[in-house]
Amino acid sequence: MTWVDNAFFAPESLVDGRGRRIMWAWVFDGRKAETRAASGWSGTMSLPRVLWLGEDKSLRMAPPEELALLRYNKEQTAIFYDSVEKKLKVDTTHSSLGEGPKSVESGPFELQAGEPLRLRAFVDKSMVEVFANDRQAVVRCTYPTRQDARGVVLFSRGGPAKVTLRQGWVMAPANPW
Repeated sequence: MTWVDNAFFAPESLVDGRGRRIMWAWVFDGRKAETRAASGWSGTMSLPRVLWLGEDKSLRMAPPEELALLRYNKEQTAIFYDSVEKKLKVDTTHSSLGEGPKSVESGPFELQAGEPLRLRAFVDKSMVEVFANDRQAVVRCTYPTRQDARGVVLFSRGGPAKVTLRQGWVMAPANPW
């Protein structure tokens, strides 16, 4: 599980109370011996990894879900399709550590059987505007304060998802004044 310099070293594992194989390892920090001695520490432990065999008998791994319990001060604006409520949603309850709306905007939207979800999201400073399958749109203002809260991450919760195309563009201002 290390390919360049054996920095992921001396793995250990156990089976937890839920029957999951959990593995972790020591990670060398790669600094000079003098630097390590002066700092008083060297290396660190990796994140734990849940290991299992996939249906194809290849090794699979993922961080344990419990790591989410360690999150704090994480800003995020969730854009999602709620298949139970049949709504397109933008959740700004965690969008900012400062000012801004703390609510979930949702519009009625139902996917037909076998219809893929096509989302187009536009983010312009404080504006998040989302279009779904050319049939619905929702918009919210957000005011993130953290620099690391300005990226895009795709995920699926509660069921499988297949992303067939992901594109992103930087756009010029329509009105530069």
